[in-house]
Amino acid sequence: TRPIAGRTNQPPIPVGFIRDSGSRSGSDPTSSRMCPQGESGGTPLGGHELGGGFEFKFLERVKQRNLFRVTAAYLGLAWFVIHVATVIGESFPSVHHLVPWFIYALAAGLPIVLISSWLSHRAPRPAGRHAISVRRLDAILIGVMVLAVLALLADRWVLHRPTDETMLALLAVMVVVLLLDRLLGLRTPAAAASDAVAKKAMPRVAILAFADMSPEKNQDYFCEGTAEEIINALCAVTGLHVASRSASFQLKNRAVDAREVGRLLNVNAFLEGSVRKADDRMRITAQLIDVGHGGHLWSQTFDRKVEDIFSVQEEIARHVAAAMRVNLLDADSSRLKRRGTKNATAYELYLRGRQLLNREKEAENRGSVEAFREAIRLDPSFADAHAGLADVLTQLLRQRVIPSAMSADALAASQRAVELAPDLPDAYVARGNALLLHDDMEEAQRAFERAISLDPRHFHAHYWFAKYWVARGDHARAVKHYEQAFEIKPDDYRPIVLSIQEYQAIQDKAGERSALHRSWQALERHLTLDPDDSYAMDHAAGVLMLLGRRDEANRLLDRAIALRPDDYRTLYTAACTAALGGDYDRALDFLDRAVGTGRGDRVWMLNDNDLAPLRDNPRFQQIVDRLK
Repeated sequence: TRPIAGRTNQPPIPVGFIRDSGSRSGSDPTSSRMCPQGESGGTPLGGHELGGGFEFKFLERVKQRNLFRVTAAYLGLAWFVIHVATVIGESFPSVHHLVPWFIYALAAGLPIVLISSWLSHRAPRPAGRHAISVRRLDAILIGVMVLAVLALLADRWVLHRPTDETMLALLAVMVVVLLLDRLLGLRTPAAAASDAVAKKAMPRVAILAFADMSPEKNQDYFCEGTAEEIINALCAVTGLHVASRSASFQLKNRAVDAREVGRLLNVNAFLEGSVRKADDRMRITAQLIDVGHGGHLWSQTFDRKVEDIFSVQEEIARHVAAAMRVNLLDADSSRLKRRGTKNATAYELYLRGRQLLNREKEAENRGSVEAFREAIRLDPSFADAHAGLADVLTQLLRQRVIPSAMSADALAASQRAVELAPDLPDAYVARGNALLLHDDMEEAQRAFERAISLDPRHFHAHYWFAKYWVARGDHARAVKHYEQAFEIKPDDYRPIVLSIQEYQAIQDKAGERSALHRSWQALERHLTLDPDDSYAMDHAAGVLMLLGRRDEANRLLDRAIALRPDDYRTLYTAACTAALGGDYDRALDFLDRAVGTGRGDRVWMLNDNDLAPLRDNPRFQQIVDRLK
């Protein structure tokens, strides 16, 4: 095994293990913008890959709103009304003269029904309430088909009358619409194979945490921050998949050879490096390794002043893109430019704040606040520091560990970030989350939309916009943005796991099955890299419960609780898993313990479909009321 440069010789990563309400920063395993890992897990099953052309944009919305079923049900009912009127009209001339008017009225009514159905799905609704019931539509369709068969048999054997060809054509159209609804939910093997080939052909790279070679060994935050900024820069490159920070940094301090890195992270190459920093000087060594033969694709050493860190990060990103044979578009080149501050100390404080924000302990999160504040004091025009301050304050406010009055500070910091850098997506994501704390839904929506318009592949913009739509009760839009977040970063299990209950809310069974399958794949990959992540174990237990693997789910749940018996996120997710398994008393016990930590998001609990079976229980109301 060839050790990764600068890494200690520790045991290899265990392979084949198991066999949020989190915030953008802190509660989540990562805080900055992330990129896709590669093809593994990136192609949704059942045709739910978004961004795949017309079918997966407009027609997917049509399917999610059940408009094909509505059309078929309407045509079937119209056929039955016209058929009955025609039969009666043969004996009563007055009714016979009204049949054409029935046809005109029913024809005029179809677009009205479809428009009403479409608009009803756009209106926000409480969780668990849906504009159209799939079961009701299916019941209507089955009833119409039964009546159609009986009517046709009556025509032939009872009334001895020929069936009008126009009426048969109308029935045929109804059947075609139903087939179209079914077929658009599927992807042909050829199309799936084509996608797999295309994704496999796309170059994939991982950026590992840089090693600290400074004499005092006190620059870990600078090393991680440098690698993270290179990840962020490469996210902008069209046609290049980059493994996420959370996955890549799991290999820190591990002895893993090049082929194993490629297998674990599903990449063609990886960038490793080291940082040696003394006073205002730094030496950064970077080398791009091919996972196939372990040789160098590119390497270089940079001896610069610390204040030149942004140009070094940009140079490394450009060299990596060139070595991976990716042609940079004009938009890519502009996004590769790293901005920040000319104050080296302010930048170091910013990196320290980001590192502490990624940690799970409350004390470290509070330290992040002080680091960002000090960076802003040294450089009041440092937009990233203002956005970081807004992020950590928002996260701590959600966790209910700082006074609610500090929401004004979060809002002010996000506003200042936007003013200083109106083209910085991170600033608008921070702004959107801060506005949500103030229940300013319209402005929050505009902030998230602006972030996505600046960077359509911004993971956290889509992830938090999805949570925004959950709060608004628009589950179809939540699904859309969870899916896009997962497509951007398929090694992050959170968006696809959270999409499951949104598919349930819109009663999309095919989407739910697909999301369950992909969730398990993503969780299994994650737990291979980090087998002691109790939060991931909780989610895996929930997915196993939905897959009917109850015993495995309970074992995994018990292990997660044993690892972190007093952790809010672990306890809350355990409550959801127990509720999914029908163990409502245990679910309420977990929820009570979660809220007992002093944390909790009341609005999220009231909209979490996993907890829906508990909402009529007086004990649930008592627990949630403690969060008022």
